[in-house]
Amino acid sequence: LEKILGGPGVFEPFLKKYLEKYQYQTVTTDDWKECLEEHFHDKKDVLKQVDWKAWLYTPGMPPVDVINLYDTTLTVPCTTLSDRWLKASEGDLASFSADDI
Repeated sequence: LEKILGGPGVFEPFLKKYLEKYQYQTVTTDDWKECLEEHFHDKKDVLKQVDWKAWLYTPGMPPVDVINLYDTTLTVPCTTLSDRWLKASEGDLASFSADDI
């Protein structure tokens, strides 16, 4: 939700407003959703794209491809090196540098 609504810069102020509004109270899902829709009144078209039934009532992770949401700049070289190590034969060990250890 944070990503489709504009990122942390716009989502975090909503969270702060929500927490201030409902602190020390019992809150329902409908209360949360109403507060979200109030705060993002200018993004109703974006919120209409959300499959609320799946997000709120389907077991498991939310129905989004979370893998594509993360920066893989650091993980790709690690995975590549790991694959090299796993596939290496004894004769390949000399091809690894001190940086690969």
